[in-house]
Amino acid sequence: MTDKLEAVFYPRYCFHLAPTANAWCFLRTRDLFTLQQRSGFEGEGLYFHRNLPVKWVRIVGVVVAIDEFGTFRAFTIDDSSGACIEAIISLATPTPASDASATTAAPLGPFGQPVTPFDHIDVGSVVDVKGALTTFRDAMQLKVEKMATLRGTADEMRLWAKRSAFWKEVLEKPWVLPEKTIRKCRKEAERSEAEAERKRERIKAASVRKTGKAQEVQKRPVAAGDKGGRRSELRNDADEVFKVLASSKGKFNALGL
Repeated sequence: MTDKLEAVFYPRYCFHLAPTANAWCFLRTRDLFTLQQRSGFEGEGLYFHRNLPVKWVRIVGVVVAIDEFGTFRAFTIDDSSGACIEAIISLATPTPASDASATTAAPLGPFGQPVTPFDHIDVGSVVDVKGALTTFRDAMQLKVEKMATLRGTADEMRLWAKRSAFWKEVLEKPWVLPEKTIRKCRKEAERSEAEAERKRERIKAASVRKTGKAQEVQKRPVAAGDKGGRRSELRNDADEVFKVLASSKGKFNALGL
């Protein structure tokens, strides 16, 4: 029986315990194309190596082509593993509104043109890329979060060693959770969901009270000098709803629960 068949796929509420959770998974480019997608996780940018969830990846390789498509630039990365992948960055310039609120001016080139990210990277550069996996027209791409050029062969060999160590120490080892741990995670998720439901009910109730009071205030005859009191009542109700909303995020919201 293969490892893929032996691996137990755990519920979403256990993902935070995986060694790949919130980690840069250092892979060869060809390994990216062996990652699997599962039903129920479409559109989340979440892939799986056996039963390990993978969202953030890291690769190292040579830039063999650079192309621009509208507001995007694609760096084609080849790490000599037998496959290439496009690393995508956005070239979108800040809007006038964001420019007005910015405290510092955007960097400019020698002729006054805006400098786009990673302008120093050219064909032939050896780069260390970190990002999230995405799919565009059924083709896998890497949305760049960080990208740096390597200074020489020594840096590249050091990263190769890190990649090999990650494969042996994390990806080759089966991820197994005890039943006790799974039950604990399920109970925590249920408590978190129950708390979220209670807060949703409080938000709903606060909204109903706010609407009712607003209607009551509008129907009430206005006495001289009483307008400020009405505004104060409505403001207090709005503050109450805001306080409930501000406390509505729980432990498992980051896991997509």
